[in-house]
Amino acid sequence: MQKLIYTILKIWFIFLSKESLAVPETDDLIKSIKAKYLKSEQSESKEIKVIIQKISSGLSEMTLANASREQLQSLQEILSQKLNEIGKLIG
Repeated sequence: MQKLIYTILKIWFIFLSKESLAVPETDDLIKSIKAKYLKSEQSESKEIKVIIQKISSGLSEMTLANASREQLQSLQEILSQKLNEIGKLIG
């Protein structure tokens, strides 16, 4: 975190010392800092948030009760595979 603060201050200094720092230059500088220092932090995926929301609200007991046996088996198989993949990623 201290390195990030140092780099931000460094950018600010560069910004103040230049007569004109274009917006694209500033954006590129900020992107490079984020890429360099924020690699270890994994941001939350918007796709995963949407999937979680759809599963939690969309797979009601009524929805499942109205599904065919084949659909339920297919869903169970896919969810099992994904849970195994998640388990491997978690550790």
